[in-house]
Amino acid sequence: MNAIQSLISGWENLEALEMSNWREPDLAESQDIPPLSGKIQSLLLQRGQLTGPHLMRFVAGERSRLRELHLFDIKKLSNGELLACLKAVAPTLSRVSIMHCTISTENELAIDAAMPELVALRSLSIDDSCIGIPSIERKRSTVPGKQVDGSVQIMEIFGKLSISPEGLASAMHITGWAKISLEPLGPAWTPAIVENIQKIASERGIVFSCATISNFTGEEFPFP
Repeated sequence: MNAIQSLISGWENLEALEMSNWREPDLAESQDIPPLSGKIQSLLLQRGQLTGPHLMRFVAGERSRLRELHLFDIKKLSNGELLACLKAVAPTLSRVSIMHCTISTENELAIDAAMPELVALRSLSIDDSCIGIPSIERKRSTVPGKQVDGSVQIMEIFGKLSISPEGLASAMHITGWAKISLEPLGPAWTPAIVENIQKIASERGIVFSCATISNFTGEEFPFP
């Protein structure tokens, strides 16, 4: 990773970067690498090991312009390091994807802690292990689901959904997300509970959708 970052440090006009399957990562940060330009607006990293200092070198700068951050199958990154990155680029970050990543968790989940500062965020796709109810509760907007520029805010949660249905129902009353899509798996997610959440969402003009759930007798209940 040090060699890669050293190579691209001279690419002054680099605005979008996609990397995958980098091999034999040097996880020790090098002090000899010149700072990157801070002009990267879209960053996609997948299938590799990554530390916080290396991630920050990609995105940080005196005036970071990062708008999109996509992490897929990333290992070694800690929750605190991810939080530091999200806070560093919060004013401009509009799209985030975090999928199939192994992130060590020390305290509050990074996306939950950073959400109040992610004022430009309008699209979030994330595994359920990396997100909690606070990310739904803390998303604010003047008009539910709309940003100042009128863009729609969309949240997608994938996985076995460890958040509680009661917590989601409560968060629906105050969230600023305009569309929430999730997979409600588990015995706590009964059709009645999902219908109640759907009702709350509908009353607030929020589009709520979820995958097919089962009542564990073989019968399935589809929801929009």
